[in-house]
Amino acid sequence: MEPANQIEPLKEFALRNDMQVIAVLTDRVSGKTEDRPQLRKLIGRLKANEADIVLVAALDRLGRNLSHVLKLVKTFRDSNKGLYSVRESLDLRVGNPQSELLLHVFGALSEFEASLISMRTKEALKVAKLSGKRLGRPSKVNQELIDTVIDFHRSGVPVREIARRIPEISRASVQQILKRHKT
Repeated sequence: MEPANQIEPLKEFALRNDMQVIAVLTDRVSGKTEDRPQLRKLIGRLKANEADIVLVAALDRLGRNLSHVLKLVKTFRDSNKGLYSVRESLDLRVGNPQSELLLHVFGALSEFEASLISMRTKEALKVAKLSGKRLGRPSKVNQELIDTVIDFHRSGVPVREIARRIPEISRASVQQILKRHKT
């Protein structure tokens, strides 16, 4: 969505509602990115009491998932600031009873969304495991490293020294190799 298509309606809304526009902040990165420069600047301005309310064209412009939007709303409210989303006509200002209700509903939906994602992830991992896929980070340990570790150990080199001489693996990996190969 082109920023100008969002900014003009926001300015019109602010004018109709006797709101003074302090700044127009626009990030040119994905809303999926939680750490955005202009968003950080916005939060800083709110904490510095430069503004009382954040006006957004739509909630999805603020963040792409519900949990991130809720975190931002909490941040705003902790600074005693409000949020108003024009597209949804959603008033999340402090002291507004409807906003309290909506935030509780959104919180429940966010938890539900997280539970669904977790459940789907667990199911996918279970299916992957059953189909024989090895899960987790690929091991750095190959047969050549195993042979080197065993050779060092047989020649009396201590575990800590083996790990120092082979920087690709940790001391714990050396110990696992030796335990698995019972040397």
